[in-house]
Amino acid sequence: VVGGVPTAQAIGRKAIIIIKIHKEEAITEENVSKDVAFIEIFKNPLECLSIVAQEGFFPVLSNPDNQGGWSELVSKYLVEKLNGFLSKLYVVIGQVNGKTMLPLPVQDETLKNMGSKERAHILETAIITWQKQIKSVLSQDPESLLKTGQDPNPLRELEFWKSRADNLNLIIKQIGSERVLKYLKELERVKSAYSKNFNELKKEVTKAAKEANSNYTYLQTLDSLFRDLVDDGGVEFPKLPEIFQPIMHMIHLIWTYSSHYNTTPRLVVLIREICNAIITKSKKYVDGPMIFNLVQTGGDQEANDKLMVTYEVCSKFKAAYYEYKSKAKNPWTVTTNAVFYRLDSFMDRCQDLMQFTSTILQSVSYTHLTLPTKAQVQISVVSVS
Repeated sequence: VVGGVPTAQAIGRKAIIIIKIHKEEAITEENVSKDVAFIEIFKNPLECLSIVAQEGFFPVLSNPDNQGGWSELVSKYLVEKLNGFLSKLYVVIGQVNGKTMLPLPVQDETLKNMGSKERAHILETAIITWQKQIKSVLSQDPESLLKTGQDPNPLRELEFWKSRADNLNLIIKQIGSERVLKYLKELERVKSAYSKNFNELKKEVTKAAKEANSNYTYLQTLDSLFRDLVDDGGVEFPKLPEIFQPIMHMIHLIWTYSSHYNTTPRLVVLIREICNAIITKSKKYVDGPMIFNLVQTGGDQEANDKLMVTYEVCSKFKAAYYEYKSKAKNPWTVTTNAVFYRLDSFMDRCQDLMQFTSTILQSVSYTHLTLPTKAQVQISVVSVS
């Protein structure tokens, strides 16, 4: 027994909540049934709510025997609103689990009791919802994070294509189910315009799923290399150039043999994400506050050395990129600014700081010079004469 509602993590399969309605009154055998409420909750309350609403509330409200005294308008309104609620709830459950779940219409038994027009209306409403969900998945773009300035690393590219492939595969499984196919045939029978549009959308989904599965399969070959690049426990920053050649070699192979991941937009996004990872790791190796702290504490040489290492690491990645760009039989028609503008800007800042630390080193060396005395100067003049 706990003092409050348990968290989802604390619940096994389900939990019982016991609530005392009147706090001031003692519980007795006579009032326990009135003053104590028992509530059963499950680990997944949304799924529990969906089951109760779909298998309990909906059949009761949609049963004509329970609609005595209701007008046809009221009955239709309630059924439509509850069906809309169930659809949205089902979509939310999918979103919570990171999946695209297409809400099915009401139970078949309930549909049988409806007129043909009302049944067609409910099925068309479901189709409209599916189309919106599917188009939302199809419109997702791996470049969206770059456009919003989030500077993702290349592991996000793998995550994107895995998520997209899983989502589209799940959608194909759902729209190929027996119930959905039966609903589509019924809409075709009544010559609904939505049926033809949805069949066209199915073709787009199949094509997009093929691309996503292929891209993820190829990109998986880079997973371990990208983790070495991105993770703190991966390759140490000064040794990063050791993995630049393998990374670019795999990208070159993917570009050569993949049927889908061989376009300029795909290459630009991936190289920019690799640049983001290099910049992020560079900042962990050396950053502004560290440089100025070293300068203030006499570590001018160390600061300069770190900046030089950082600049060289970035330069070696660009060199590896240009090497494999020259090898590509299918040319990489990518402008330098399109892929390296952020890395170049970072390298420019490194150069500025290197000039700053170099100037300090030179000024420090001058302070240790021993200038000749006047007598030494006179002797030198005499000896020259």
